[in-house]
Amino acid sequence: MESVFTVKTVDLQESLTRIKKFNKKYFKEGVIKIRMMPGGIELSTIGVFEFVHGQTEGLAEVFAPLKLLFAFAQDCTHDSVTFKFRKGELECGNSIFSSPHISIKDWFYTTETNLSIKPTDIELLKLGHQNIGEIFRYNKHAEYLRAKAKLDKAIAESYGILKAYNIKREDLEILISQSLFK
Repeated sequence: MESVFTVKTVDLQESLTRIKKFNKKYFKEGVIKIRMMPGGIELSTIGVFEFVHGQTEGLAEVFAPLKLLFAFAQDCTHDSVTFKFRKGELECGNSIFSSPHISIKDWFYTTETNLSIKPTDIELLKLGHQNIGEIFRYNKHAEYLRAKAKLDKAIAESYGILKAYNIKREDLEILISQSLFK
């Protein structure tokens, strides 16, 4: 996987200088997250976010040493600067820097699943029923387990009330499953 961004040098320098100013202690050994998105990049560290307009290829999140990116940007004498990232590698101009501290991952997924920002228990249960992997991808496993436990408790309580009328627990589970997962 590879991701590339090109931005105005002065814009990148100014953003990184602001980040350095707000994170003096973190700067020397800190890591910066660079999110490549259409129209530019988002630079972020602990509590600081900067957006720099530019061109990008490959929607990705890159994690790289903050001091390294700052040094490359400060040394650039051209109007624009281009960075190319691959796993464990940063390329800028004719220089290539390799480090296990440089990582890259996709951040934009195109799936048919649309999960709201604050999903309801029903949304989580439906998604988990359709594709449990999506629950993990959205990092909603704990919420899914809570929703499942609440449903199981509701079924148990309903069964406790309705068993006097010869209703079986399995019948309740089938009825709810048909209602939720149509």
